[in-house]
Amino acid sequence: MTGNESRAQAIYEITNREPIAAKESAKLEDLWASNVFSLSK
Repeated sequence: MTGNESRAQAIYEITNREPIAAKESAKLEDLWASNVFSLSK
């Protein structure tokens, strides 16, 4: 398989795979400080 064929095969596999379930991410308020100078929440 040439380099181009392997890239095309990889793209095909990525774009046609089944989606996976993802968990909900943390809220941004929990991750970031509201005051950038003191880093307080």
